[in-house]
Amino acid sequence: ATDELAEEIDLSLAYATNYQCVVVKKDNISKFNTSDDLKGKQIAVESGSAGSNVLVGIVSPNAVGSQLDALNEVKAGTSIACVIDYTMAYSLVGKGDYTDLAIIEADKISFEQEVFAIGARKDSDIVAKLNEFLKAKYSDGTLNELATKYGVAINDAAFK
Repeated sequence: ATDELAEEIDLSLAYATNYQCVVVKKDNISKFNTSDDLKGKQIAVESGSAGSNVLVGIVSPNAVGSQLDALNEVKAGTSIACVIDYTMAYSLVGKGDYTDLAIIEADKISFEQEVFAIGARKDSDIVAKLNEFLKAKYSDGTLNELATKYGVAINDAAFK
């Protein structure tokens, strides 16, 4: 959810957070300790994504069709790293076909945090109902259960 988007539609509480993370082959994890370590490297990103936006001024990325394509670039060795959504990386990296990949820890390389919200038509009464629902599901623990199951970070500050 962005300020620009909020000008066009009404947004619910920002119930979850996300950030762009760097994924590499496990063998290369020690080579990346700061964003400066990305400079001059072949880094895959989804074309037009938040991942490509965070690399502006750091590197000219290898733009591909999707975040999954970016992961596959790293797996194939055609890119040394990729920058994708943490939620996507968390769900795939280290599992199935991606057991040889790893996520660089956020304390080494991190980018601006993003928030997730639900959008609705301007001046709709649905946002108030959505916010009530989200608050109830936060209070009863449902949001935290789902977040744990799917690797999503709840934006606790939105519910305080």
